[in-house]
Amino acid sequence: SVKAAMGIVRKVEGREEGGRGNDVNQTDEQQQVPIVLHYFSNGGGYLADQFNSMIRSAIEGKIEDEEDTQDLIAVRDRLSVKGIEILDSTPAYMHDDIGYKVIKQASPPFLVGAFFKGVYFCTLVYYRAKCAILKQEKKEDKYWRDMIHSDLCRRQIFVYSAGDSLTDPEKLDEFIELRKGRGVDVRVMKFEDSEHVLHMKMYPKEYKENVVDHAL
Repeated sequence: SVKAAMGIVRKVEGREEGGRGNDVNQTDEQQQVPIVLHYFSNGGGYLADQFNSMIRSAIEGKIEDEEDTQDLIAVRDRLSVKGIEILDSTPAYMHDDIGYKVIKQASPPFLVGAFFKGVYFCTLVYYRAKCAILKQEKKEDKYWRDMIHSDLCRRQIFVYSAGDSLTDPEKLDEFIELRKGRGVDVRVMKFEDSEHVLHMKMYPKEYKENVVDHAL
């Protein structure tokens, strides 16, 4: 949780537990502990998007718990000063067939796979029809737009592969250029043949030197 993470940060910075709000403002930027957000695939990307929404709510005073508000603002301050995001295989553009690819990659028995593909197809048709009738924005479109306009952190490392069967590398190439156009300091580590979220496993040395060591 954010509260637990900030508790660790305060101990590392040698701050007293009681000086929660004032200490955030009084701590010298050079002494602040940098925060690294390292997340994988769209599961991690969706959480990062929600986390950014929580920070905005804290800034706008929409969170009732004062301690939670101070913690979220403290995280925001550290991310903006020395923080960095590592985005591994994310964001993955949500093509309509991505569900079938996920099921195929899981390699279930034939009948089980056929069942889940049928469920996915019915769910997709229902969801598309609902959005069209009610004129609602699709969640995947909102997610993609939010990630493009995210102000969570001004430094990002993108790790992905041309051989990823789930994360469309061409769409991610376009996404990265859009982030650069918004003034974000972007670093790219693009492999040729590693599969979805397996880049660290296939290239541990390169991953450590060009991603982890750079972030820390």
